[in-house]
Amino acid sequence: MLCDTRMRTRFALILIAVALAYPARAVPALDEAGDLARLSLEVQSAEDIRAVKRLQISYAHFAQFGLWGEMASLFTSDAEAMYGADRLKGRAAIGKYLLTAWGNGREGLPAGGLHAMLEDAPVLNLSPDGKTAKGRWREFAMIGQLGGSARWEQGISQIAYVKEDGVWKIARLDYYQETAGPYETGWVTGGRDIKLVPFHYTSAEAGVPIPPIPNGMTIPAISGTSSDSLAALDRRVQAMNDEDKVANLQNAYGYYVDRKMWDDATDLFTSDAVLELADVGIYEGVASIRRFHERSGPQGLRYGQMNNRLISNLLVSVSATGREARTRGVVFNMLGDYTAGTASLGIDVIENRFARGSDGIWRIREMRIFPIMATDYYQGWAKSRLVTAPEIGERAPDRPAPAADRGTLTDGVVPDFFLDHPVTGKPVQLPAGTKVAGVGALLPPLAGVRDAMHPPRDMQAAIADARRRLSHSVAYIAVENISHALANDIDHQQWHALGQLHAKDGWRAKSAVAFCVGPDHAEECERNYDGVAALPRQAAAGHWLIQPVIDVAPDGTSARMRHRLLHIDAAPESRGFSDGMYPNNAAKLEDGIWKLDVMAPDQPYFSSPSFKDGWARKASAPLPRPVVKNAIEPLRNFPPDIPRSSMPLRHHGSLPGNTIVWPDIKPMWFAYRNPVSGRVPPLYCPDLKTCERDLASGR
Repeated sequence: MLCDTRMRTRFALILIAVALAYPARAVPALDEAGDLARLSLEVQSAEDIRAVKRLQISYAHFAQFGLWGEMASLFTSDAEAMYGADRLKGRAAIGKYLLTAWGNGREGLPAGGLHAMLEDAPVLNLSPDGKTAKGRWREFAMIGQLGGSARWEQGISQIAYVKEDGVWKIARLDYYQETAGPYETGWVTGGRDIKLVPFHYTSAEAGVPIPPIPNGMTIPAISGTSSDSLAALDRRVQAMNDEDKVANLQNAYGYYVDRKMWDDATDLFTSDAVLELADVGIYEGVASIRRFHERSGPQGLRYGQMNNRLISNLLVSVSATGREARTRGVVFNMLGDYTAGTASLGIDVIENRFARGSDGIWRIREMRIFPIMATDYYQGWAKSRLVTAPEIGERAPDRPAPAADRGTLTDGVVPDFFLDHPVTGKPVQLPAGTKVAGVGALLPPLAGVRDAMHPPRDMQAAIADARRRLSHSVAYIAVENISHALANDIDHQQWHALGQLHAKDGWRAKSAVAFCVGPDHAEECERNYDGVAALPRQAAAGHWLIQPVIDVAPDGTSARMRHRLLHIDAAPESRGFSDGMYPNNAAKLEDGIWKLDVMAPDQPYFSSPSFKDGWARKASAPLPRPVVKNAIEPLRNFPPDIPRSSMPLRHHGSLPGNTIVWPDIKPMWFAYRNPVSGRVPPLYCPDLKTCERDLASGR
């Protein structure tokens, strides 16, 4: 017994000596495992909030083609839904409602039917335990039947989501319609009192879409080796980073097309790229793609030309190899010529493929455009269908489109859903007999496998780098959140909440005269410039900030972003469309919360005097302005912190006495170089706080 005791004592002393001799090897092994487990949970949370976003956008894609059963499958079995006065309980009841109230008792749309739905501008928040989420979305619908009737609807959805068995579903959907009307009048409030839609978030919560892991929360341990676990997490982080880059590229392309910047637009394609316009044909190679773009005229937007092609409902999927990606989106076309007095509206579905080159840069390899609706603005989709004439001569395509791809505009052909249903995990189910366009690829798939990740020499440094890159994709969602939250606050005149979205030295621009600095001044700026709306609230404002291009700084603590501004207002008559741009927005992380550093619109690029007149006619009769009480003459009572007049170069065309208005073409600024070629835009302002000085010095 004494011998055994001595042996145990000696063995214990040896273990202590080993531990003392090699402390740096024993402790980090435990830290690595814990840190990797924590990183794994953080990655999962970032993927979860993106899954929620994908779920809701799928709702709109299914609605567009009358897939009511697929829409119902997005809900939990005991889900609740409110559509105006209609209250529904359970997936079966929701499915029956969609089929009967929206689909007139049939799956799919009839020939000539339209149910286009733009679902965008979300503010999303994940719960601390990662099991539930909430979202606020804008919805704008164009509904009707060629030869029948046509109508508009606009509203806000407040949605609760739940994760069941690892799959995100809709648990509750409350839709609040704000404006609606037949095509002829546009969207109207009808003079009724428009109640404020509840907010599920505070200003601070908008800037933290994914809350920190709660203290005391059990974090599942990793399985396998640290190197294998890190490699798997690194691939997932890279996929989210690539999603953001592809979304940026897709949206940047749209802005170049708006302005007929054909050099920049064609820079974004691979040398072997193809572009298909389904009712025209296929253009092969960059030179032919340039010819395709010049169908809309030579480079550069001219007096009275409208070429707006708004991108919404964007879904992005990156391949397992990380070398290819695909997008599916909806393009809302607003086209016309003021000189000719012509204007048209259109809806396209785009399904594109992207390739990541050996230089790490993503490019467009395959673009496929499927027209769904095209109509004369002054008639609407119930009375008018515009069919593209065949192209001949120098604008002709290189070859015809596949036979199956023709007819999306005229014959009810549905563009392929390449992504599986986000809840069932199965291919999207179409009604029997549906013709499908866009099946398969126009080019052969790229060969190759994902680059292998070698075991890092410094595991802690590698984990820190993965977390830094993860912060980029978290920032992307956060920056979208606070941008959309600002628009919500403008529409509901929540001036204190709007102020709290700003950083301590954040700039908020007002009209063409002022920059107000900091949360308190941003709030007072809004209150003094816009006043407080009269009650009852008979006007409904729609500030849509969409089509983001977001560049997050390498350290993940600041970002620059661009958003399109689309106004869809009624007061109580429809005021028609107008638009602008937030080209120089910026955000930064402040005390753990994403805040707005710059929020400054350039507007309007175009405006409609009324819905009836649109953008190609002079005003037939002025509409009454909405009643605003407590409005105060701003310059006298609340001088700006920084006058916009102190930036005459950057704000040329937007200052009092020097305002360029439609149908003249207002200058459009860019904060980024071409994301593929690096081409510097003609009007380049990377940082609004410093670019006036740089422009004056000729930098």
